[in-house]
Amino acid sequence: MKLKNLTAAVSALAVMLSAGMFNITAFAEEDSSTDVSSSESEADVKTSGDYAYSINTEDDEYHYDGEYVENSIRIVAYTGSDTDVVIPDEIDGYTVTAIAEDAFADCTAKTLTIPSELNYLGGNVFFNMNECTEYKTGSNKNYTARDGVLMSSDGTSLYAYPIAKTETSYVVPNDVTYIGPSAFAYSKLTDVTLPKSLTKIDEWAFAYSGLTKLDMPSSLEDIEQFAFAYCENLSDVDFSNSLTYIGSAAFACCKSITSVDLPTSLTEVGQTAFLGTGLTEVRIPASVTSIGYCAF
Repeated sequence: MKLKNLTAAVSALAVMLSAGMFNITAFAEEDSSTDVSSSESEADVKTSGDYAYSINTEDDEYHYDGEYVENSIRIVAYTGSDTDVVIPDEIDGYTVTAIAEDAFADCTAKTLTIPSELNYLGGNVFFNMNECTEYKTGSNKNYTARDGVLMSSDGTSLYAYPIAKTETSYVVPNDVTYIGPSAFAYSKLTDVTLPKSLTKIDEWAFAYSGLTKLDMPSSLEDIEQFAFAYCENLSDVDFSNSLTYIGSAAFACCKSITSVDLPTSLTEVGQTAFLGTGLTEVRIPASVTSIGYCAF
């Protein structure tokens, strides 16, 4: 699924829906365009075996804390079908330091090992790797794997949960402040315990997962676009009393949600945030100053 194209379509969809011109299921359609990230210029992309890559420059964004590494590259697509993928430390003599958005989306690997010098992950890098049971970090010092779950080495960011795991419950480790794009998307989890340290849940983080309830910690401030979209069994949502932002389509098509009591800390609700839910009752506090198109 091409997430960037799908996200861009939301604005147009909201307008059409408000005019009665479109059905909610339409924006679930997948894009059949090229597998290379749409943020990459095709002229800059090179191919070596199963990998497509672009050379990093000092002016681009693909560096951790702005630390540019000479003769480094970012992987923009993987076309292989290996069961156990070990991303090489070097490709064509260049050091692999970054993976661009969507690069391994829909990859069928059961295990994936990141390269030793990797220091940057783009958005939704491992989206819908539905056969993956374990992420590995090898000798990489920037990331760690806890029970196969990919995290930052300091334990404050969680990037990818292997969605082929059969467990239905998971406790996010203490000290995690950030859950990355599509980290739990398509997982079988029905119950996830979030830590009191958590402040942000990024886009698509739990989309299409099996969640049935959501108890947000009081520390949570930001829920990005599509974060819980298409969680069709999600019915019980307890919002954080520190939450200020709910992004576009954050709970779109969560058909089992029938009522929401938004917190008094909230200031903005994005367009289509609760579109396609089963809402019959909504309580909106006076603190909300911005509500997007077709938010409910």
